[in-house]
Amino acid sequence: MAEQKFLKDIETGVLLLSISTFIFEISLARIFSLTLWYYFGFLAISIVLFAFGASGLISFYFRKVIEKRIDSLAVASLIAAYSSVLAVVFHIKVNFVGIPFAHFGFYALLLSQFLVFVIPFLFIGVYISSAFMLFGKDNAGKLYFYNLAGSAIGSIAAMTLLYFAPAPDIVFAVAGISSVASFFSAQKRSKLLRRVSIASALVFFLFLFFSFKTNIIHIESVKSYGYESLQTKDYEYDYEGWSPISRVTVLKESNITTTIGGNKIQIYRRIIVNDGGAPARMWRFQRNYTNFGFLKRDPRMAAQELTNGSILIIGSAGGNEVLGSLYYKKTNITAVEINSVTAKIVTEIFADYNGNIFNDKRVDFHVAEGRNFVMMDHNNYDMIMVSVADSWNGVAGGAYMFSENYLYTLDAIESYMERVKEGGYLVITRFLDFDEALRVTNMMLEYMEKNGIQEPDKKIMVLSDKSGSRASVIMRKGENFDEKTLERVSQKFNRNGFKMVYVPFGHGNFDYILAARNIASLIQPSEYAYKDREDFIKQYKMNIEAPTDDKPFFFFTQKSWTYMPYINEHPSRKNAIPTLYLAAILTLSMSVMFIFLNRNKMVIIPAETKLAYIVYNAALGFGFMLIEIPLIQQFILFLGYPAISMAVILSGLLLWMGLGSYATQKFNESHYEKFRVYGFPLLLFFIVSYSLFCYYILMRLLFLPFLWRISISILILMPLGILIGMPFSIGISKLGQKNKEMIPGAWAINGIFSVVGSIFAVVFALNLGFRKTMLISAATYFIAYICFYKMHQEKNRQRVKI
Repeated sequence: MAEQKFLKDIETGVLLLSISTFIFEISLARIFSLTLWYYFGFLAISIVLFAFGASGLISFYFRKVIEKRIDSLAVASLIAAYSSVLAVVFHIKVNFVGIPFAHFGFYALLLSQFLVFVIPFLFIGVYISSAFMLFGKDNAGKLYFYNLAGSAIGSIAAMTLLYFAPAPDIVFAVAGISSVASFFSAQKRSKLLRRVSIASALVFFLFLFFSFKTNIIHIESVKSYGYESLQTKDYEYDYEGWSPISRVTVLKESNITTTIGGNKIQIYRRIIVNDGGAPARMWRFQRNYTNFGFLKRDPRMAAQELTNGSILIIGSAGGNEVLGSLYYKKTNITAVEINSVTAKIVTEIFADYNGNIFNDKRVDFHVAEGRNFVMMDHNNYDMIMVSVADSWNGVAGGAYMFSENYLYTLDAIESYMERVKEGGYLVITRFLDFDEALRVTNMMLEYMEKNGIQEPDKKIMVLSDKSGSRASVIMRKGENFDEKTLERVSQKFNRNGFKMVYVPFGHGNFDYILAARNIASLIQPSEYAYKDREDFIKQYKMNIEAPTDDKPFFFFTQKSWTYMPYINEHPSRKNAIPTLYLAAILTLSMSVMFIFLNRNKMVIIPAETKLAYIVYNAALGFGFMLIEIPLIQQFILFLGYPAISMAVILSGLLLWMGLGSYATQKFNESHYEKFRVYGFPLLLFFIVSYSLFCYYILMRLLFLPFLWRISISILILMPLGILIGMPFSIGISKLGQKNKEMIPGAWAINGIFSVVGSIFAVVFALNLGFRKTMLISAATYFIAYICFYKMHQEKNRQRVKI
């Protein structure tokens, strides 16, 4: 039997392993976002929760061994330490270069990756589930507190480490912390195990220290942006930097040949790459604008011809738009960049290379999330430019199309236009391909209709480059485009090689490509046999409805609940939807099978309440994921920095949950009755309230200083977090009173349905929005409430029989 004197050591082990779990999970999401496509980022949390679910079964089957030798938990922790390092090395070395999505080898390799990463989390799960089995009857609240507190610390630690070490090398922190947990968990008579544990910890932390200066585990292949293969060989680069947002590399210098005034000129540049893609140009500039006349042929620069006033550039990246604004002799330029690593590159490391343009007195540079900056800013501008900018806000799941992008929503258009002067311009540049420019156009038209703006077809203009790749959608505030001015500007645009996709008064070439005709059909539907704009949207093959802050998935262009993507979609999206829905179906099927296979093993529980115990733990695991993910997203705009938002909200929520769990430590039957009557209904009330009102409250508190907003965020989470933390530990305690050997089964069910919840949270958010996703969570917790009522009835019946 386990002895109480080891409880403190086990609690320390649970705390440390929970820290390492969260660090590992977040670093894996970063690694997968670089080595695989972004939508595989959700695999990280799925792997963790699946392993934790399976660990409950292992603890159950080996419960006699674990009870006799608590040292076996120290061994499990040490195995987790070494296997975590080996798993990352295996993932980096086994690449997918040349293997297409449709090939059997792709799925075989992906399965091997999944299984290898399951191993370290499986042994961590065995440790934690065994701790609940050994001590959960009387200490479930305390153990769950240490589990959640460790997760909260781990989320902050992971975000911090990503600023100092590459994501693959952070595994040394995971291994080091796990080794320390092994040291605490080994009984004093296990001197050899304690020595091995402390020696391992020292070695792993030494490797972590060296990784701050140089990469130890080097990534050789990154995700491919081609149609045939998942991966490609990594580029050669001169600089690499990591942050919680992305890995940023600066490729070796290359040159292009351009013609200016009939003369061929060599222009030199470096490419700044985010997570193996999303390239941004940084030009070699020596304060001589003569050779940069080619910028006039960039559609992102076209709008510079319309005004000489102040400009706000959202997503300044390598400085292409900043340099273009300086070329056009603008004297009041505000530039915003979300990624601190990119900011350091352009303002410090390669400042001399780019002509120090970001430190020019005409440029006011800020490191911030663009949308938050606009909402917090009190200046007005003659032009706001959002040029092929992506905020990469989805640091939790890290998904190109599954991550929310608050730069391209109807609410964002509202925010931008509040900062545009009367007669000024909003310019958003996206690709004509994949319906991006079409969707931007629809957002602007929706904004004008919503605000009762007359003659929208005379306030919008769309033009593209010669290749028809990028298109700039330009909307004027208040005033119509003047016909004479348009005639003059159109002539200049034509000389610069632009294609006039749509221009008021008939200056556009509507039909030169299909994408251009679609935009014209959207703006002037009656000219193309459509009843109105809504009729065109309804008939169009893809979803081009205006995204909102509640459903901010600009890149998700599938019709709601559509499984098969459009054949000509971007590869990142074409393969994402089947992968997501297939994962949802498989996990749900496997979880239901798991319940029925294990239902008969819960022999100690009466038949009439056996299902209630199972569904209760399943509902808690599933429902929590449907709360966690939407909550993190709702605070991103409020706090401004995605990485900080995730760290603050996740750690704050988990910490309050831990305190709620700790409060149940001294609960007895009368407290359980009060929680049934008051606590659970109050929890349901808060979930519904947060889903309906949290976003609106936060938007009205944006004026507060940053530290105040962090404090308010944590305080807002307090009532919900405390109440969410109570049901699981209460359930474990009630189960432990019957038979503590059943606790690992409850842990397994909770973990496995958390996997299902993590995937369905994405499915629901994509198709229904964050608000409805949280309401579904409320319904799930209501099911848990019904099960809790049945479990409590069982106790009362037993009392009557006695």
